[in-house]
Amino acid sequence: MMKPISLTARLALLFTIAATLVLLLSGWMLSLAIDRHFIEQDTTELKSRLAVITPQLATATTSDALDYLLHQLNTLHTHHVMISAIRTSDTSRSLIEPELTSWQQDGHHFRRLSGIYPTELPDSNILLTIDLDITHHEEFLIYFNRLVWSFVLFFSLIMTVLAWFAARQGLAPLRKVTALASKVSADRLDERLCMTQVPAELLPLAQSLNEMLERLKDSFQRLSHFSSDIAHELRTPVNNLMIQTEVALSHSRTPEEYRDLLGSNLEEYEKLARMISDMLFIAKADNGLIIPLREKINLSTETGRLAEFFEPLAAESSVKISIEGAAEVAGDRVMLTRALSNLISNAIHHAAPDSEIKLIITAHKDGVQIAVENQGEEIPEEHLPYLFDRFYRAHPARDNATEHSGLGLAITRAIITAHGGQISVTSTSGVTRFLIEMSAPLP
Repeated sequence: MMKPISLTARLALLFTIAATLVLLLSGWMLSLAIDRHFIEQDTTELKSRLAVITPQLATATTSDALDYLLHQLNTLHTHHVMISAIRTSDTSRSLIEPELTSWQQDGHHFRRLSGIYPTELPDSNILLTIDLDITHHEEFLIYFNRLVWSFVLFFSLIMTVLAWFAARQGLAPLRKVTALASKVSADRLDERLCMTQVPAELLPLAQSLNEMLERLKDSFQRLSHFSSDIAHELRTPVNNLMIQTEVALSHSRTPEEYRDLLGSNLEEYEKLARMISDMLFIAKADNGLIIPLREKINLSTETGRLAEFFEPLAAESSVKISIEGAAEVAGDRVMLTRALSNLISNAIHHAAPDSEIKLIITAHKDGVQIAVENQGEEIPEEHLPYLFDRFYRAHPARDNATEHSGLGLAITRAIITAHGGQISVTSTSGVTRFLIEMSAPLP
């Protein structure tokens, strides 16, 4: 597999290409400017010579004088200027403005200025041509272009080195991010990027990475606690089973004693089965595998049934259950009943004696709110964000539902989340309030 090009090499290459194009464009424009300057300079010289010659044509008033003048002009040559003057009878074109052209011969380059000028003699015009040798100009342009190409090549190499160095230095913070990411492991989640040393362009990335590491640290801590809690929760019933079995096997017993022992073991097995079932339910919810049904549910009817079911348990704690409001939602009846059961059971467990548990149902245009309130000991504010975590207990004396396994509120949140809703909790002035908000439309 081909190794990918590094970001440093890409930036250096792009910078070199851009700098090379700028140098080439600059050299090309400078070459054009020099060439235009030479053209203007040659044209000025040719016109200056033409300005000296043309007045003399007016002095030739006879044919002999004109021939003599033409002879003088044709022999008037220098090392880089040649003049040609011939008589012509062409009177159809009287070219007052001379024409500028270029030509070459035997490796020499010339710039020519030619025109037809009238004389004092009838039917006698003069075709005057002045050629200027510009070979030295062309040689200079060739030398200059070679110099430009050499300059571009040389400085492109220098630009490549400088661009690579600049890109490497500029990407140093990114390498720090890479180094930090390579250090991350389950037992090394305390590393953080220093925000004051990160360029403005990388601030969002650095901040996101720090936040991700913070979330990972929190998740790993929760996972570690979760593993410990699972071990702790499973150890109790397993130890009970082992002790009871060891005691039963220590000596012979009557059938009735074995029957009592098996009944006690069955209770522990049921507790284990419920706990395992609850953990599997939460695991499915975490992976989006729970798809609730969508049926019309009358909340006042369902909460009334739950209140009737929990009435004996509430009476034992000298607690009353009241229901206010009515509404309908679309959802899974079994799952929502389970969620509400967990909240009511939790409220009964922690309600103060001779107090009232309120189930308040409120319908509004965006959905439905279901509140479960109980009076009793307040939950410290620092514990509120974690109440819905698995096996989390704000206080050893405070157990949530599902036979005090510590999974009831976690299951409740999973059910509400699966329905597209959300659940929150507040605990102030001696009142703990769980609020369910559902925006699911009616079928």
